[in-house]
Amino acid sequence: MANIKHTTEFEHFLISIQQNTGYAVYLFALSTSNIINYKQLLEKMDDELKQSHSELMLLNTKLKKLESQGEQIIPQEIQSQIAQAETQLNHFEKQFFEHLLTQSKHVLEIDAIRWWDEILVCRYIDAFEYYVSQVLLKVFISCPDLLKSSDSGMRGMSDNKVEVREVLEAGSIEEFIRRYADKKVTELGYSGLEKIIDYLNKKLGLKVDYTTQAFSVASEFVEVRNIIVHNAGRVSSLYLQHTGRTDLQEGDLYPLTQDSYTHKGAQAILEVAKQVDAQIAFKFKKYLQ
Repeated sequence: MANIKHTTEFEHFLISIQQNTGYAVYLFALSTSNIINYKQLLEKMDDELKQSHSELMLLNTKLKKLESQGEQIIPQEIQSQIAQAETQLNHFEKQFFEHLLTQSKHVLEIDAIRWWDEILVCRYIDAFEYYVSQVLLKVFISCPDLLKSSDSGMRGMSDNKVEVREVLEAGSIEEFIRRYADKKVTELGYSGLEKIIDYLNKKLGLKVDYTTQAFSVASEFVEVRNIIVHNAGRVSSLYLQHTGRTDLQEGDLYPLTQDSYTHKGAQAILEVAKQVDAQIAFKFKKYLQ
């Protein structure tokens, strides 16, 4: 899979990640007048982020054009440029987040910083789950035979038997499949990232690696979103069960504001999404063009 191609849904996911960063800039600026002193610097860094993202999108467009023209081997120069653009984008994002939080800490109360972090964690995972639902929708519509196999043997999954009423209420097969995809992602979302990926591996025949550092960080990132939404940001017994953490106790407020956690988690979930999408785009390229 040397020539990496991504789906339109993944590109939308990337745009959503960039928008969340932009929202953080805007809301931080509104939260305190002191942040305005850093307005020009933040705008400059935001422009660099947008420029880097645009360059990456242009390179991906060039790659798609070559592939549409029947090119089997993509020039090494193009592959190197894409890798360099991705590295540069990650660097700008890390630099931006670190500078933004550093300059903000002396004018914001720690609880306010935590509040921003909680919003970003939830927005990133929402964007990831929306991406999964949309790409599943496209795959299921293109390959409806995938819906025939049972889900009952998969961890944490109910069977995919449906009532006639559900099909009739949907009004069309496409709308029914859309609802089915949303239902599966919602069901999986409460079970953690590992079960989401387990479902994609077994249902779609992917081979996403569970053993990477990025997967480990992203998996906990999903669990942290769950305790933010369902347990006021405090460690729950389910969180401890899913993560195996021994340095935290049930009822502890999760230490979101330490060690650039939000940025590291965002990068990890992006890396997992990138791996998932590369495999989907390759395996179903006949249907996703």
